[in-house]
Amino acid sequence: MTIETILGIDYGLKRVGVATGNTLTHSAEPLTVIQRDDDTQVIRVIAQLARDWQAHAVAIGVPRHPDGTPHEMTAACLAFIAQLRHALNLNVIEVDERYTSAVIPSKTTRKANGKVRSAIQDDQAAAVILQQHLSSL
Repeated sequence: MTIETILGIDYGLKRVGVATGNTLTHSAEPLTVIQRDDDTQVIRVIAQLARDWQAHAVAIGVPRHPDGTPHEMTAACLAFIAQLRHALNLNVIEVDERYTSAVIPSKTTRKANGKVRSAIQDDQAAAVILQQHLSSL
């Protein structure tokens, strides 16, 4: 049995969550959050993380509405996946992320104007996406 390390990615226009896991334990752990400037910068960071962790593959969540139709982020995510596939010499696996936010505890913060904001942690979302993939193996 070959043990493979896989990175999980939760792609966003402001932040990109990253998680790591492997095929031995079939478990995923949050790793880091990349503050996104542009896709090129994010791909550079992911490529470095893949080298550092000796990753064999990348599992990235593809957002869709509950009925399976494209989400407003689907096209941007698929474009990023195409760039990632071109830049990395790794298998890039698309994972349906429709219900990931339902299983992630949110962090509540109060903004300067007094409004309360509930924010999902991007690295935790990446771990859920990766865990979903690992559980399917």
